[in-house]
Amino acid sequence: MKTFRITFTKTIETIVEMESQSITEAWKKIKEDKLVADGPDRNIVWMNEGELRYKAETTEEITRQMTSIPK
Repeated sequence: MKTFRITFTKTIETIVEMESQSITEAWKKIKEDKLVADGPDRNIVWMNEGELRYKAETTEEITRQMTSIPK
């Protein structure tokens, strides 16, 4: 069995229409994950999550060696 170290980015493009006092406040709610779709504090009008995508940044094979301890 081989061992690999892979660095990757996982992204989802999301589109949201939301109610807010300003773009700064709206962006703050997005970054703090305070998007509310239901209830009295609702601020989401419409939301669409896109396709999940993976992009590999680096890939390398790791070589491991087992050693024995002499008695």
